[in-house]
Amino acid sequence: MHFPDSKRTKYEIKEKSLTKNGCPVIEQPSHSKMVSCVLKIVVFGVVAVLLVDATTPTVVLAAQNEDNGPRGEDDCQTVPMEPNECGLAGKWKNQLKSEMKIICQNGEVTGKYNTAVGRASNYYQLVGRYTRVGTNSTDTILGWSVSWNNDVYGNSNSTTSWTGIHYRDEGNIHTHWILVRYHTKPNLWKTSMIGHDEFHRTC
Repeated sequence: MHFPDSKRTKYEIKEKSLTKNGCPVIEQPSHSKMVSCVLKIVVFGVVAVLLVDATTPTVVLAAQNEDNGPRGEDDCQTVPMEPNECGLAGKWKNQLKSEMKIICQNGEVTGKYNTAVGRASNYYQLVGRYTRVGTNSTDTILGWSVSWNNDVYGNSNSTTSWTGIHYRDEGNIHTHWILVRYHTKPNLWKTSMIGHDEFHRTC
């Protein structure tokens, strides 16, 4: 702001006191002091944001560990590996961090599934079928279903089915899934969703 010289003394800036962060409390701050004060405020703000951001992953991870699976079940020694007639018994995890633990015998797949997404918590029963295919029957085609209803979370009014193939020389289970969720009949068009999951063995 510019004033004629004759009026300059009328608007003389006088410092009254200092705040805790060193910014002057004044009636009309000078340009240099204003810049210094603004810079200090910006620095304090950036530090506060960084501190909050640094603690966020820990909080989120803790929530995921609490909601998405029982603690202490990540040890591979607790994962059943037999029977394993399909060659896929063990623990598998997909790209979203959902996991399943399965065994297989006489064409049947059984186990439990823990999803990292959606309205669900803890493990859910998994049942399905498989068949051995390919040269020397070393590859596997399989499918399984999960009804999202358990004692921990309750009934999510939905079910998901996966179908896919496992190539022995590759190691992944390539699947497509369809989820059906309850809606009233006028909203029948909203009941189904489809997608793709890639599972890799962790145990």
